[in-house]
Amino acid sequence: MTDPALSSDGLASLQARRTAAKKPPPPAQRRIPPSQNPTTLPPYRGPSSTESQAAPASLDQQPAPESASAPVREMPAPPEVPKAALRKVGVYLDESHEDFLEGVRVAGNALRPRVTLSGSAVLRLAMERLMADMSIEQVRDALLDRPADPTAVGRRRR
Repeated sequence: MTDPALSSDGLASLQARRTAAKKPPPPAQRRIPPSQNPTTLPPYRGPSSTESQAAPASLDQQPAPESASAPVREMPAPPEVPKAALRKVGVYLDESHEDFLEGVRVAGNALRPRVTLSGSAVLRLAMERLMADMSIEQVRDALLDRPADPTAVGRRRR
């Protein structure tokens, strides 16, 4: 009989496939050599009050005359809204309100330079106008005069 170690019962071929299928080790990490052209400039120092008053003659450039430059149209600064005063709240809107908010956002993107007009900004504007025009009691009465929404969620009160 033949030696069992030399018989081909399939185990030897399976072992050969297993060792061949093992992935090779990953390549060594690529070493990036130091720069061949190191910077020779001194570190930047911002202008001090005495340097900002110095004449630009040291740069061999004269300032452009004011009248030669084109008039620059400045955008008005947005009103300062303290970020700490804003809170995240949930608002339920129907499709027509969402479409309106999207239309305002698109209109802001159509401007050049682009202006970000978020839905939150629109809702804040609407609330400011509502607060200026109506009292709390007037808002309450106006909401009570509207027909009840049959799709409203929540527990029904008796």
